[in-house]
Amino acid sequence: MLLIKESYKQGGGKLLGNVGKIKVIRDSLAHASFKYDEKGYSFKNDKYEIFMTYDEFQKFLHEIENEFYTE
Repeated sequence: MLLIKESYKQGGGKLLGNVGKIKVIRDSLAHASFKYDEKGYSFKNDKYEIFMTYDEFQKFLHEIENEFYTE
């Protein structure tokens, strides 16, 4: 997931949509500002906060991998 974000960044792509979500997740993991509980994951950086259930997170991973590898 982090390599996908870096690939878009190095290619001059804008960090919007799913790639923007990846950036929030990356920042949150790097700065230990994420939480999880029985409902799902909460990722937060200095600008945004994203909550995903466990099921939504799995679907998100599947979606971004498919988008990346079909380009």
